[in-house]
Amino acid sequence: MQKNYLPQIIINGEKIIPDTSMSIYFVGEIQKLLKDCDDYYELIVDDGIIESIKKDKHYIEIIYPELCSVETFKFNILKFDKVLVPLSGKFYSGEQVTFFTGFSGYNNTPVMNSQGRSGLEVILNKIRQ
Repeated sequence: MQKNYLPQIIINGEKIIPDTSMSIYFVGEIQKLLKDCDDYYELIVDDGIIESIKKDKHYIEIIYPELCSVETFKFNILKFDKVLVPLSGKFYSGEQVTFFTGFSGYNNTPVMNSQGRSGLEVILNKIRQ
């Protein structure tokens, strides 16, 4: 995978540029957490929700150069070119991690991994080293 084709990784409002192997690791681990999602929010996602998550500056955003798909445990196949993961607030409580996804915007139903927080914290600690 060439560096030009790696997704952009944004943590807390700052674009980070890890080396190629760390980018592949980070994105792969996020996709594993996404694959294990076991619930969803009955919520229409609008710009206000996304803006409020980004305003707090506690989030992960991955922007892919092309359409991706992940077959989830419960929800068939999700297709997206963006993933937004809040790291605080009502969408990040207890062990629950929420994933906002979509293509050309965050237009998919948000999905949750009810046991994903500890795995996400391991990933974040590794990329911050």
